[in-house]
Amino acid sequence: MLKKILFGLLAVIVLAALGGFLYPSKLHIEKSMMIHGNHDVVQAQLVNFKNFNSWSPWAKLDPETKYEYSDQQGVEGATMSWSSEDSHVGSGKMVLTKVGDNEILYETSFEGWSAASPCGYKIAEVDGGTEVVWFMDMDFGLNPIYRYMGAFMMEEAILKDYEQGLVNLNAVVEKKMEAEMKMLEAELADVSSSEDAEVVEESVN
Repeated sequence: MLKKILFGLLAVIVLAALGGFLYPSKLHIEKSMMIHGNHDVVQAQLVNFKNFNSWSPWAKLDPETKYEYSDQQGVEGATMSWSSEDSHVGSGKMVLTKVGDNEILYETSFEGWSAASPCGYKIAEVDGGTEVVWFMDMDFGLNPIYRYMGAFMMEEAILKDYEQGLVNLNAVVEKKMEAEMKMLEAELADVSSSEDAEVVEESVN
């Protein structure tokens, strides 16, 4: 009886593994949102890994996460690595592979994952701000478990995270745009005061 049960469980496991090959080995995920800020301010947030945690949807999952950055940021080859005991964060590395006006590419590798995943942002100026498309491509190879996860779990979860990340990015950019506007208004006020003072001085003379 026990032998039949074991054979039955083995058959289920084998069928489940074989069933995993029915699902795609690759997955493309992307989320877009209009950010209320100009192109340069948005690009500065995306191209520098040291800015990433100011809007990342994962930054608050584990405050004890340790980060390391390459000395140079915003250039091809720049890196950010992280290490966490929290299973929801884990350990990994991001490497910037392309810096363009309309596209920024990087690769993300996770500890225990066989291959790095190409990721990036597409940036386009639109009326009212800058549209950002955040995307990732994943290759599950011949791993049936990863294929299952990709088909039923990963896409929805990552899309939700990307959406939250873009919402956070918009909030950061809006604050920076507001700060820049206040600085500009202050500078204009100083110029106006100086001009008024000159006019008064000339009229006295």
